[in-house]
Amino acid sequence: MRKLILILLLITSLILLIININEQLMPKQKPVPIVIKKRRLPSPQYITPEQAPVSENVAKVQKPVSKEVKKEKLPVKEEIKKEQPAVAEEIRKEQPPVSEEVKKEQAPVSEKRLKEIVKLQEKCKKQCQKIFHKQYNDGTIEDSKGLFLYKYKYHYNKKLNKCFMTITEDGVLERYKKLLDVDENNSYGSIRVNNDRENLGCYVLEKKCNSEQEWDSIVKPYMEE
Repeated sequence: MRKLILILLLITSLILLIININEQLMPKQKPVPIVIKKRRLPSPQYITPEQAPVSENVAKVQKPVSKEVKKEKLPVKEEIKKEQPAVAEEIRKEQPPVSEEVKKEQAPVSEKRLKEIVKLQEKCKKQCQKIFHKQYNDGTIEDSKGLFLYKYKYHYNKKLNKCFMTITEDGVLERYKKLLDVDENNSYGSIRVNNDRENLGCYVLEKKCNSEQEWDSIVKPYMEE
């Protein structure tokens, strides 16, 4: 039995010795790297660069840029509204209120008032026609002094609420004009000039004038407003 054990030990030591000699004689071989073939994507436009993962410490330090921008920059429109008041309101405050007279002039005329004005104009027209035909017939009068031609104009003055009439008389030597208030049957003034247009008398109410042209300019508001 002892002999058998000794034989096994001897055989084991011989095997170990042979293995040790082989390891010393044979050079160590580097491990061959395993090449992994990457699969190509369908097109290069779908390839995205690989980004290294961000560590937890870096992620804590770097805050999202979009959130910081939103907090720092306020909406521009709200700032402008607070700093700059509306221009329209400033202008309203600076402009003085419109007087009552201007408001009356600028106020639109109602349909009822328009109808009244039309009736008054028609009434004025009929009154002037009646007066003219009664005094001057068809506008031509001939007597011992010669031939006289007459013409007239009428106007309902909305501002004064009166009917006015001008009558022009052209004679052989002179021209005569007068302004009449038809409603009151009253003369407001007249002018007389000779054939050389020299002033022989000119006035409108208490105002005197020096020429036919000046008389026409004074009478104009009565016949147009």
